[in-house]
Amino acid sequence: MEFIDCKAIADKWKGEIRATGVNACLYVISAGDDPASAVYIKGKLKDAEDIGFKCVHKHIEANNRDQLLMKLIHLLDELRYSMSVDGVIVQLPLPFNITFNDIKSYLAEEKDVDGFLADSPFDPCTPDGIVQMLKEINVDIDGKLCVIAGRSSIVGKSLAEMMTRENATVVLCHSHTPVTLLDYLSWNNLQLHLLLHDEYLQPVRFPLDRGHLFQIELQECTSSVTSELYWHQLRLDRRI
Repeated sequence: MEFIDCKAIADKWKGEIRATGVNACLYVISAGDDPASAVYIKGKLKDAEDIGFKCVHKHIEANNRDQLLMKLIHLLDELRYSMSVDGVIVQLPLPFNITFNDIKSYLAEEKDVDGFLADSPFDPCTPDGIVQMLKEINVDIDGKLCVIAGRSSIVGKSLAEMMTRENATVVLCHSHTPVTLLDYLSWNNLQLHLLLHDEYLQPVRFPLDRGHLFQIELQECTSSVTSELYWHQLRLDRRI
């Protein structure tokens, strides 16, 4: 079994962007103390530095839902008209049960680099990254079977739409999908499978995990980030 060297692909893409000499400013907004968000933001800051972009991180402190919502709306409204900011990301999840739907009307469509808004000029970044990565390693998506586990608007449904656009046959699975259907979908074709169960991965040709598991070792007071995807008993580190 071969591993896809995603880091090498990302480095190649960053080099290509850097070579264009384009300057841009990305503004990242966060709130709360979600450990996964901290990892994602750290990566965004590093990537921006690598390609020569400016990246501003604004962490908002608030004591309650109304206060946080007010601060978010005020900042997004300010960024909408800022000539010095090219892209805006609101790092999810947000505390106090605030969802993207609560703030989406205040985010400028042309600056929605996550591709969450219907009129955004960008495709949702995670599904787009998966499709572009498969193309980079010369996987012909046309005519293949694509099995997606998870129907979130920003990943599962968006990936299903994008893979359909590439002429793949898409099966979108979720928590109510019967196991019998998953057993039936065992053709030796392109399958994107994001479930965390070993028994579903064995017939899969290209298992891809878009998430990660943040682990904290309490005894040693250390932390690590790993993929949630297992191949039999082998844990895949995100660096692979």
